[in-house]
Amino acid sequence: MIEILKYFREPLRAALTGELPLDSRDWACVVDNNDTTIAHIVAALCMLPKGFFQWSIARAWSGWTVAHELAAYQKMPEGFDQWDLVSLSGVTVAHVAARWGNLPELDANSPIWNWADDNGETVRECYMRWNNEKRVNRG
Repeated sequence: MIEILKYFREPLRAALTGELPLDSRDWACVVDNNDTTIAHIVAALCMLPKGFFQWSIARAWSGWTVAHELAAYQKMPEGFDQWDLVSLSGVTVAHVAARWGNLPELDANSPIWNWADDNGETVRECYMRWNNEKRVNRG
C-alpha cells in the first residue's frame, strides 16, 4: 500500500490543497485494495472543493460513491441533487445522510422519505431509527 500511495502522492496532495482541477480524472484514482479513490479520501476528510461534481465515482465492489462518503460526515453542499445515487446494496445517499443526521430540511411529504433500500427500509424509517430524538420537518 505504501508503494501505491507513493504513486498517488502528488494527485492526493493537489486534491487536499485545492489544486486538483474539478474535472481531473485523478479524482477517480484508486489508491488501495479497498477501491478507495482520491475523491473518497478527500470526502472523508470533508475537504472536497467548492463546485465538486464527480459524485458518482464509486468503489467497484460496493458501489459506495463519493456522495455516500461525504453524506456520512457532513451535510451535502447547497444545491446537491443526487440523493438517489445508490450503492450495490441498494442504499441511497439519502439513506446515509438520514443515518448520520445530515439530511437537508425536507417537507414531510417529500418522495425521498419513501425511497427504500434493498432491505425495504425507507429513508424515513432510517432517519427515525437513528435520530429518534428528532422529528421529520413538518414545514
